[in-house]
Amino acid sequence: MALTLELASRSLLHHSSSLTIFAPTDSAFSRSGQPPLPLLQYHLLPHAFSFESLSSLPSGAKISTMLPGRFLTVTNDETRISLNNVTVDRPPLYDDGSLIIFGIQKFFNPFFESSNASGKRIVQPNLECRDSSIQSNPVEALAAALRNRGWSVMASFLDLQVLGFHKQPALTIFAPTDDSLMNRVGNFSDWMSIFRRHVVPCKLWWSDLANFPGGTEIKTYLKGFSINVNRSSGVLTLNDMSVIFPDMFYSEGIVVHGIGGILEIQNETEGEVEESSSMRNGGSPESGFEVNDEDKAVAHYNFSVFRS
Repeated sequence: MALTLELASRSLLHHSSSLTIFAPTDSAFSRSGQPPLPLLQYHLLPHAFSFESLSSLPSGAKISTMLPGRFLTVTNDETRISLNNVTVDRPPLYDDGSLIIFGIQKFFNPFFESSNASGKRIVQPNLECRDSSIQSNPVEALAAALRNRGWSVMASFLDLQVLGFHKQPALTIFAPTDDSLMNRVGNFSDWMSIFRRHVVPCKLWWSDLANFPGGTEIKTYLKGFSINVNRSSGVLTLNDMSVIFPDMFYSEGIVVHGIGGILEIQNETEGEVEESSSMRNGGSPESGFEVNDEDKAVAHYNFSVFRS
């Protein structure tokens, strides 16, 4: 965690004059790999919380984090102080009054939901320390719409990806159901692969998909992974997965379709699908997407497909 903070300090620590950091152990990093930047923000509080302050909070209370709009849930009981059911070690690793660092044995799960949290108050101390430049953006509107329709896990994926959607001219997202994603959210090293294979660099309405002939392949943002359009008894499927909520959400540059499950990588292992993090030919480092020359030409109703 010390090395991670050194590398990411300019991005993470400029928001606030006081800070609380929850630092997972080296073994937690070894088990899970290097987390994305937004997940690190989820482990920072924009205020110095003492152990006494944490212990005084009622179970179910929510504490603002440096990840905009995301909270940690207090799960204290008689035997321990915990957040998201992760025990907070005592005493702090470091405490100078304005910076407090607590050790924790594993990463907080951003998908954690407490069954006792409904109706509890939200703790938002020292909000003036938050970055006032953060404004509403298309990702927030999209994530909110997905949550309202029952696709909360995919909405959380959107929150946790540094996508820079405002820089993408057109996107289609195929959103798996919560049930299909819940058993896959425990390992965040898989998140980028899962997310990229469900995002297409062009805007495709349901009517567009319905007009594709069987055998059409649509490129995704996961290099080497394509979505195959097939038809069986007149029913359109994507990699044998049904579209259960067409045109669920749409805006000027984005359309989302709900699908029945995850688009799995078939006939090849995860390692065979290259996920290079380097950006080529104008790809935005904020987006996390690779953009090649062919992708640059992609626009609404102008996309590259391969027909068998």
